[in-house]
Amino acid sequence: MRMPRHVLCLAVLAALAPGSATPQSRTSLPERAAEGFRYAAELSLAHSDNRERLNPKGPSDTLFAPRLGFTWFHAGSRLESRVIGELEYLHSLRDRFGDESRTRLSAQVDWALAPQRLYWTFQDYAAVEPVNVRAPRAPSNLQQTNVLVTGPSLWIKPEGLFSGQLEARYANSYAEVNKTFEGDRVMAAARAFYGSEARRRLGLGIEETRVRYDIASTLHDHDRQDIVLQLVGESARLDYSARIGRSRIDFLDGDRPSAGLAQLGIGWRPDDDNLFRVDVLRELSDAARDFTFQLQRNELPRDLRGHPQLGAELYRIRSAQVAWRRRGPHWEWSIDPYYRDYEYLRRDATLDNRARGGSVDGTYVINPVLSISGRLAVEQRSFRVDSRRDRTHDLGVSLERRFSRRWAVRVGFDHSIRDSNVPRADYEENVVSVALIFRGGRG
Repeated sequence: MRMPRHVLCLAVLAALAPGSATPQSRTSLPERAAEGFRYAAELSLAHSDNRERLNPKGPSDTLFAPRLGFTWFHAGSRLESRVIGELEYLHSLRDRFGDESRTRLSAQVDWALAPQRLYWTFQDYAAVEPVNVRAPRAPSNLQQTNVLVTGPSLWIKPEGLFSGQLEARYANSYAEVNKTFEGDRVMAAARAFYGSEARRRLGLGIEETRVRYDIASTLHDHDRQDIVLQLVGESARLDYSARIGRSRIDFLDGDRPSAGLAQLGIGWRPDDDNLFRVDVLRELSDAARDFTFQLQRNELPRDLRGHPQLGAELYRIRSAQVAWRRRGPHWEWSIDPYYRDYEYLRRDATLDNRARGGSVDGTYVINPVLSISGRLAVEQRSFRVDSRRDRTHDLGVSLERRFSRRWAVRVGFDHSIRDSNVPRADYEENVVSVALIFRGGRG
């Protein structure tokens, strides 16, 4: 039996961690997260009036849900980490559904084997994704997924005006149900740069990737070549990365599609309380490759983000994501709109779809021991083959009362509704919950 790779990654992170953690609130600015290892342990009871999200309504259920959220941020001369994770176990008190364990993780650890010259990178992205993107996010349609990436980077003359980089990566993709998603890929890249490391670099690179799937390999196994011109820069308030190039896919059956590649990422912090982020992408991709780009956002995987159907299929993607995070003395909030368009190649055109939506999150501190949080997420997804259109709304509100620096109680209400032009694809669910929370860790 294949072992979920997030288990391996958690073991690696535990071995590397100096020991320490506080949960990051859902709108916290990652760049301002406290250094160290911090955590929040929860014991929760929740009642759903339609857990399978059926129309007409299906059975209700009451859940007992232990949960552990954690962050690990560290910046040292030898080790740098940005890790956000959540472990959850769901037990049905009415025995109407099987028990579930879920892991969400966005992690990157860079280890300097030889500072300024040789680095080893560990990346892991674990998420709970739908088996079928057309069906509701119900227990029977959810699965654990994971993409693990690791490998070395060697810099040649990093202090000079002209420098070079050799890079190798191994990636493994895992899915609990959609086994066509599972496979291995090996990437090798050579890049030449001109410019100062501390300010900006202009580079030209060649990347070669070998992709092999465990199932359906005859149709989807391929080799990939990318030629990329890139510009990267960083300052105290601004960082950016622009890539433009050409990609060619060599399928084992002789088919050779090619397309242009364009990627732009801009992060701007005008002051300590504001963060703006824009990411635009157009390229040939697949679900596993797409997940690795989510690591750049340095946040937990979220529902309603327009993710692709899990599998080995190759597609042209056009996407744009914007984030605005703001923090004040008693409040913080974030806005995250997005747009994603998938055009599948070869025999997979029935999967073509477009997703657009966004979310608004906020927390207001009423007094030193009482705070209220809310979230609204909206997504509209349309499928070209049958003109299906789904519009989903998720609304949540919670009130938290702190009894000490470590102990708190939270009560919450969540409402989810979908409108669809397909008969009986609509649903509505309401969930009420109460949780006992313990926070700990150290910097």
